[in-house]
Amino acid sequence: MKICIHRGTKEIGGTCIEIEAQGKHMVLDIGMPLDAPDDEQSLEGLLPKVS
Repeated sequence: MKICIHRGTKEIGGTCIEIEAQGKHMVLDIGMPLDAPDDEQSLEGLLPKVS
């Protein structure tokens, strides 16, 4: 099992945690940073690429 914290260790809100086990991935608590932009086009780099 692997756990990857993509974001949120040094901020309030905006956490994003990924767990991988037996070739399957699960994303938990995909919050957005408090200073995230409101429009969807600007969010592209904020979400992790999870297969």
